Amino acid sequence: MAAADLRADLSCSICLSIYTDPVSLPCAHNFCQVCIGTTWDTQEGSGAYSCPECRAEYQERPALYRNRTLGNIAERFRPTETECFVHNALLTHYCYEHHVCICVSCALAREHRGHRVELLSEASERTIERLRREATDLLLDINTAANNVSVSGDRKSASYSHTELHYPQTPERFQGPQVLCTRSFSSGRHYWEVEVSKTGDWRVGVTYPSIERGGDQSCIGYNNKSWCLCRWSINNSYIMTHDSNNTKLPHILSCGRIRISLDYEAGRLSFHELSEPIRHLHTFTATFTEPLYIGCGVGGDGTWVRIIS
Repeated sequence: MAAADLRADLSCSICLSIYTDPVSLPCAHNFCQVCIGTTWDTQEGSGAYSCPECRAEYQERPALYRNRTLGNIAERFRPTETECFVHNALLTHYCYEHHVCICVSCALAREHRGHRVELLSEASERTIERLRREATDLLLDINTAANNVSVSGDRKSASYSHTELHYPQTPERFQGPQVLCTRSFSSGRHYWEVEVSKTGDWRVGVTYPSIERGGDQSCIGYNNKSWCLCRWSINNSYIMTHDSNNTKLPHILSCGRIRISLDYEAGRLSFHELSEPIRHLHTFTATFTEPLYIGCGVGGDGTWVRIIS
């Protein structure tokens, strides 16, 4: 398995082939120059660029640095990379358990029997499609917005409105000043960023779709169906809250940009302030049992929340 292990180390996680002109990202992960360029082209206009490996996000498209050492090693390995070193046959399939490309004979052999194996072309296309899906815009669902929440035309911002907006009545609509996104997460790892106002009362987090839409149990963070970071303007404090259990942060946020990270299967929801340096605020742990929707709340003049990515 030594050669197979080396091949895995020399394979781009996007195209699943040996690196061609490998470049390094600021997070230190490597990709083929064309592969990462194509991936970031699909993220153009989303507000951020992310690493396909660790999901680190960048507000501007990062400069790529050629990894000459990795490129030289990959080049020496490349002459045999289209053939199986065991059967001298073309590599046509991809084994997800071992993360290596294999030939037809390998796919039928005992070593890979029972593993998830598919054609290399299909595996590559599946990876690219997954990256495209994960780059999908996050948009606010105006059908959930309370009548005192104004949603911007691009459906990325929510702000408090003193004027009753008289939205059509829908079962999903909140009575209190809150709104959800259209997209939910029921598996996998996901990252997004929000900008928040420096004034007013706001909250950002996630919630199950079964949250109440009115009454005491409808406020995000004040029930066992939601988790959030909120700002209380009365004493300029920042609170992490779930099921009405509050954890006050020991400091005031120094910038208005927050990254929220979800690992659904691991049951982790983390909040980071995107200051210099990035500061971890809090991590909730839970066993999630329903899809999670991004949600936010706004209260008071000049209060707003904007989803960046």
